Amino acid sequence: MIAAGQLAPAKRYDVLIRAFEKVVAERPDWRLRIYGAGAERAKLRALIDKRGLYNHVYLMGPATPLEPEWVKGSIGAVTSSLESFGMTIVEAMRCGLPVVSTDCPHGPGEIIDNGVDGLLVPVGKVDEIAAGLLKLINDDELRKSMGERALENSARFDPDRVAGRYEELFTDLLARGALRGSLHRTRGALLSSAFRTKDRSRSAPAKGASRMTPSTTPRGEHHRVCPSPGLRRGEPHRRLHRGLRGRTDLRPRRTGARGASPPTGPRPSSCAAAAPPGRTRSGCR
Repeated sequence: MIAAGQLAPAKRYDVLIRAFEKVVAERPDWRLRIYGAGAERAKLRALIDKRGLYNHVYLMGPATPLEPEWVKGSIGAVTSSLESFGMTIVEAMRCGLPVVSTDCPHGPGEIIDNGVDGLLVPVGKVDEIAAGLLKLINDDELRKSMGERALENSARFDPDRVAGRYEELFTDLLARGALRGSLHRTRGALLSSAFRTKDRSRSAPAKGASRMTPSTTPRGEHHRVCPSPGLRRGEPHRRLHRGLRGRTDLRPRRTGARGASPPTGPRPSSCAAAAPPGRTRSGCR
């Protein structure tokens, strides 16, 4: 009898050893070889010695490849509490071995046809596992016929067939993706055109509207048109107006003959008065 896998708690080799103890009580001529390495090795070794099975259960260590070891056995045994797929089951079946496995999630029940190419037994039940092993051990014809069916049914897991199915899947996905991609591109073009039209309608000025100038700027909004240096954007112009209050030198002086009187005319706006020499305010006209 062969078992293989990592010596980890999820594999429950302790359950297999206790079940095989019952097998040895009825069929002492059978041997169990466990292949693999892991943290549970010392604990399993101690259990084997405690049960007095050191002449019947062997911890063989890792073996690569494992197929030459499978073909030396007559039955495969799996007592895991959890399996992502159950590759060791497939390996044993491809070597013509019927497998007695716990019906744990998620793989064994999808691989083994119970009673046809192997047996499924409850998880963690030592007596049921031992009964399943003894059923194949004591019936040579049943063991042989299940081994033949296991070899036939495992062909669906042949690497060539699996690779071909992957190629078909990827080809189909690529074909679907090309159609989906063209639909996404068409949808994207329509949405882009709609957003461009919407943006143009928002940016176009309303009919009859005119641009705001300093003379038409509402009171309190002057800082939006011609911000002064040193003020943060949106800060009111109270500082500027306080600085201009009471000043009499805001009217520009005419350069020319001494004693010439200043020109008469409209007083310049505060924007022109507040602008430093040589600088033009972008919002003032």
